[in-house]
Amino acid sequence: MKTKWMLTLVALTLMLAAPVAAQTQTPPTPVAKTAIVSGKIVNHTEGGSVPAQLDLVLHAWDQQDFSEKLMLDGKSNPDGTFRFEDVPLTDGLLYGVMANYNGVSYFSEPVPADGRPLTDLELPIYESTTDGSKVQIAQAHMLFLSSHAGLEVAEVYSLSNSGTRTVQGALKLADGKAATIQFLLPPDATNVSFPDNSDRFVRTPDGFADTAPLVPGENAGQIIVNYILPYQSGMTYAYTAQLPTGGLSFLIDDSSGLTASGDGLTDAGVQSMGDGSKFAMLKHAALKPGEKVAITLSGELQLKAPPTQPQAESQSAVAANSITAGVPNVAIVLGGIVIGLTLIVLGLWWFRRPDPALASTETPDESGFKAILTQIAALDEMHDRGEIDGEAYQAHRTALFRQAKELMPEGDLH
Repeated sequence: MKTKWMLTLVALTLMLAAPVAAQTQTPPTPVAKTAIVSGKIVNHTEGGSVPAQLDLVLHAWDQQDFSEKLMLDGKSNPDGTFRFEDVPLTDGLLYGVMANYNGVSYFSEPVPADGRPLTDLELPIYESTTDGSKVQIAQAHMLFLSSHAGLEVAEVYSLSNSGTRTVQGALKLADGKAATIQFLLPPDATNVSFPDNSDRFVRTPDGFADTAPLVPGENAGQIIVNYILPYQSGMTYAYTAQLPTGGLSFLIDDSSGLTASGDGLTDAGVQSMGDGSKFAMLKHAALKPGEKVAITLSGELQLKAPPTQPQAESQSAVAANSITAGVPNVAIVLGGIVIGLTLIVLGLWWFRRPDPALASTETPDESGFKAILTQIAALDEMHDRGEIDGEAYQAHRTALFRQAKELMPEGDLH
């Protein structure tokens, strides 16, 4: 009887305690997932070799806002293989590995953590050369905008390298510095500026030079230069191709009050940009080195009101947030154009990922997406090192993020 009473008491106690336990029970702590990230460094230059050891950095970015979530240091093995053990694996992240070789950084293809293996990554590297004969301008864009200072011009270039070596030091400048490529500027250009604050660009007596290495690949590099020109109705603006150029476009801000015309140009109509602004577009086919194209600008330039100092700083920081490599879709060429275009890639040439040997099966959008992703990683590292202030960092990161969202490959990201 005593045993039966005790069992009944225990049963009643458990019944009374059950609701309380159900209400206060702490959910089990999820077990963190880890994975092995591994792969191999491959030299895509014929006859090139892979060093016995290279410093590596494993990156992980959020697929939604591309913020840096993880950075792990590592080293490659003598045979070029690499392996990162116990890497925290989080859904919604992209993983990629970076190596620095001969002063140029290269990235593996970013892979999402969606169940696909992270154990067969290929990290391409290239030998370097001073031969710049393979460098081309994939696309050149000349933008004309009104500002409080006069007619503002922004030259935007997408550069390609059709070789299998990274081009460095192809030119020797008068001051002894080495450069990869140089450009002419109008002799009456003033307020010439490069939104990159580094020493990548060097002014020359008749223009400027770019000292950045150019890795192999289509649209492997980008350049933006801004300046002011004195304006009068009927003036002529001329562009002379410095290199083989795949195509040229002139874009005239619809709110500037200007019209443009020229021989050999195709009228592409008025294009609506991502920020709602509109630009009249005139296009020209491929150009040979030395070939010249001129347009005539007419109308009364509608000058903008001078911005206050805070406005000027803000506008300079958030400009030109959607210029894309190759510009396959005019509607996303530019977004948020304001006074003073700003280089969205911040001159981070050494972090651009090349497309192997130009024989890639990737679509232009996929290739551009990967290049932008590597630029975001580079920007984050510059910010961590204190090389760029917070306001400019946030503005440029937002610009790159918008680009990447436009080019996000279907089916890859969720």
